[in-house]
Amino acid sequence: MTQNISDEAIRLLQKRLRIRFGMLLRKLRHQRKKKQYHFAAILGTSQAYVSNIEIGNTNLTLDQITKLLAKLNYELVLDVNPILTDNIHELASSEKARKLLGL
Repeated sequence: MTQNISDEAIRLLQKRLRIRFGMLLRKLRHQRKKKQYHFAAILGTSQAYVSNIEIGNTNLTLDQITKLLAKLNYELVLDVNPILTDNIHELASSEKARKLLGL
């Protein structure tokens, strides 16, 4: 059974994914004991860009993600899970979550 998901809930899911990817990139950087500017040099980008990715402020395409991870000798492995609509609608209506995610 499919349910309609609000645009706000979709924006929340998108932001959450950007934050998760940023956390993953930060984890990889910390494992290598690198500062953001060192990581930026490896990735061929700026420190500010790395910072924006890490905090979830950059909307990367799959091609950009693939390129970044390849430069670190990783590849993206995907999986999908059903959306728990009650949880996502509750989260989307939560003022605290909206503030945290900048919505």
